[in-house]
Amino acid sequence: MSNYNIEIDLMKIENAKLKDILYDTQVKRCVCLPIDNEVGTITDALSVKNEETGEIERRSRKGVILKLTAFALPDPASEQSHLIKPAYSKTMYQQLSPELRRLVPWVGNLRPWEPKGK
Repeated sequence: MSNYNIEIDLMKIENAKLKDILYDTQVKRCVCLPIDNEVGTITDALSVKNEETGEIERRSRKGVILKLTAFALPDPASEQSHLIKPAYSKTMYQQLSPELRRLVPWVGNLRPWEPKGK
């Protein structure tokens, strides 16, 4: 199993904004990412199928989840081994045309991590 360095440009995630927010007693520069359970990239809910009714139910998560997908590069020309895109809910992804799917931005990459001195 390999170890990786992960680099994500949060500003490439849809609707990300930089905001100055009062945090305790200081103003801090923050990245704000909207939670959108329909799109599914950033979610605080979990879709679960009710076995009795067959319906999909929303349940709260104990945190806020950023869903990403890493795509392996078959023959990386650089040090990158994977490129990363935001993940979408199955429903949202199926609604996107092939053209729109290709326009989803790459937000980061993975590089194999080797400890210094090896």
